[in-house]
Amino acid sequence: EVEALVNKALAYGIFASSSTNFMTGVQYENHANGYLRDKPLLDWFVPLVRRLSRAGWEPVRHASVQGAGVSGERFGHGDTVYYTLYNDTTAPAACTLQIDLASLGFDPAGTTVTEIARQSPIAPKAGRIAVELPPKRTLVIMVAKSFAR
Repeated sequence: EVEALVNKALAYGIFASSSTNFMTGVQYENHANGYLRDKPLLDWFVPLVRRLSRAGWEPVRHASVQGAGVSGERFGHGDTVYYTLYNDTTAPAACTLQIDLASLGFDPAGTTVTEIARQSPIAPKAGRIAVELPPKRTLVIMVAKSFAR
């Protein structure tokens, strides 16, 4: 449940958190089935959601997302743009992200496209990325001008 929550929060650039259960007094940060159990997941999540938050959510995606139960968001502008893809179903989902590189000011020849959340191999072709997304998981696609850092 925590992993699904963290993945969904990442897809929307939201910082997920837990706190004390005030009915029982159990504190997430001190409980064996709390922070200590989830630390590797949170160590993965926090740098990614910080990156998306710093880039800033953009309401105009200049991209389309196709796939049953799959949502997508855009973060950033300028030389680096990020797209999140999230499968909100309980089964793997075939998904296509079609990015309008020209509307973003990117030249396809001078653009790198990589998946940075899981280092999933992707094969972009003219801004089109087709992936199979596991259930309740998020991918983060980074689109960058080749000279950008």
